[in-house]
Amino acid sequence: MKRLTLFFLLCLSFVHCAYGETATIDYEGGSYSGQLKDRLPHGEGTWADTGGYQYAGEWKEGLQHGWGTLDWPGGRYEGRWKAGLWHGRGTLTLTDGSSYAGTYKAGKKHGHGTSKWTNGNTYVGFYEDNEMHGVGIYTWADGSKYAGEWKDGVRWSGAGYLPSGEVKGTYLDGVFKHAN
Repeated sequence: MKRLTLFFLLCLSFVHCAYGETATIDYEGGSYSGQLKDRLPHGEGTWADTGGYQYAGEWKEGLQHGWGTLDWPGGRYEGRWKAGLWHGRGTLTLTDGSSYAGTYKAGKKHGHGTSKWTNGNTYVGFYEDNEMHGVGIYTWADGSKYAGEWKDGVRWSGAGYLPSGEVKGTYLDGVFKHAN
């Protein structure tokens, strides 16, 4: 029994050392409440400022890192963070109703995702450095589409379709050619 008690106490002290103390501090123009390590947010915690920005989630050495949610007057991001930036899988929803669900790298859309705009247009495909890049399908609210490759946000190699499904034309190296 003494060994079990000693083991339990050692485990508790390890958890306390690993996650540090819990406190509320002034931090980055707002107030942080949660776990600290070396007087920096580290572990689980929340932060809010007077401008309406609020973050709740994981921290590492003073930066958002892991899973978290950021709310601000213009919208909400919920997903993975790395070194204070959106990184990995996440969902961005803006107050105007537009959204992006997909992957991020260093705070930018990167990899596969789905964008939806308030005018009814959608894009499902790949992004690189916040631009449509790679294979994707852009659909306009009227049902017309472009399916193919994108390069730095430009339709590069693919086909444009009318709402009826009829081919309107093709793109090759970013140049559109009407169908005959």
